[in-house]
Amino acid sequence: EQLQGVFLDERLLNLHNQPLGEGSFGRVLKGELNLPGNDKIPIAIKTSKDFRTTPDLEKFLSEGLVMRHFKHPNIMNLLGVCMRDDASPLVVLPLMDKGDLLSVLAESEFKLDELLYFAYQVACGMEYLAALQFVHRDLAARNCMVNSQRNVKVADFGFLIEIPPEKEVVTERGMGRVPIKWMSVESIVSGTFSMKSDVWSFGVVLWEIITAGAPPYGRLSNKDTMVQVKNGYRLPKPQHCPSELYDIMRSCWLKDASGRTDFESLVKRLELMLNKFT
Repeated sequence: EQLQGVFLDERLLNLHNQPLGEGSFGRVLKGELNLPGNDKIPIAIKTSKDFRTTPDLEKFLSEGLVMRHFKHPNIMNLLGVCMRDDASPLVVLPLMDKGDLLSVLAESEFKLDELLYFAYQVACGMEYLAALQFVHRDLAARNCMVNSQRNVKVADFGFLIEIPPEKEVVTERGMGRVPIKWMSVESIVSGTFSMKSDVWSFGVVLWEIITAGAPPYGRLSNKDTMVQVKNGYRLPKPQHCPSELYDIMRSCWLKDASGRTDFESLVKRLELMLNKFT
């Protein structure tokens, strides 16, 4: 029922055997979507391995289907789902030909205004998600995608949850693989997630952007990171980082989640900085 309106005919797809990367369920391939009028849209196609269990198949499809409602330039959107003859599904997404933001940061040198523009776009995407009552829970530079126009889309919604309107936080233990070094202190301590825990993660993404993709907390283990964060340690001010920008990061990392900044404020502050440095 949920698949209605998102099905694509397999004949509209032209798959290249050019892998763009590995997803959690299979390879991601490059291709084209052939639309009426000879329009061809470059696409990324998430393929699926043999699913041994129905829950795995449902998880693969649910990550794609949640995107069908997203309509924002800085959020990955779904172009469609295709069921092949062998019953294995394909999830079709816009092609972000430069790959993930972490790789982009490592491969080229960028001026401050260019880095700020990356950060601003991520903040805009997250402001949109938060307004829809969604919490990403895995926001990191590796999970943001970039195209050749340097447009950024927040992607990878495998941990995404919707917060009921009457609640402000959701408590969940046992997420499986958890991104400790991007997690807020309350997520580490008590397994609670909210828009404000995503704000914390955004502060870490901002730190990644300004350091050109340095690993947060360096060689510290996940276990030691948890201890340090609980004890009040925060990522240090990166070299050449304007104090104003580090202040923004620090406002994302307040221990008290209710006092933390929000994405609406982050968008405004980054926009002001962008205007100042461009």
